[in-house]
Amino acid sequence: MNQDLIKVIYLMLDDADRQFFRQSDLSIVQYYSLYWLKDGRQISLGQLSEKLLCDPGHVTRTVDALERRGLVLRERAGWDKRITQVSITQKGRDLYRVVSNKYAKVSQERMSVLSDAEQAALKELLAKLGDGLKQTPKRHINKRSVS
Repeated sequence: MNQDLIKVIYLMLDDADRQFFRQSDLSIVQYYSLYWLKDGRQISLGQLSEKLLCDPGHVTRTVDALERRGLVLRERAGWDKRITQVSITQKGRDLYRVVSNKYAKVSQERMSVLSDAEQAALKELLAKLGDGLKQTPKRHINKRSVS
């Protein structure tokens, strides 16, 4: 399989997403933070970091920005003051709903180059790839070996 094709498609989708979310004054990570919080449950910064595949420092800065805009609330967990919990506000839920509806339409337009059968096949293949990636043990990468 040509890894370059996957990378190019990823970069194209990522660039389009960045441009789309910028219109709502959101970063991709901010949008997906709201996504993970949209159901109203509190989650810890550590859990959010795992879900977003981001380092804890990035998640803290992301939550700081969302909190300044009144989109999320942050509070210490009652059972352990070392743990910070995050939840979405009504303002955050409203913004998420508007942006996600627009994003769904944009995503549909992007995928319209594929037939319904091709979209179904792609979804199935990506789900299979995702399942395989979840089962692959995470390896520590020596940062010096990456150039």
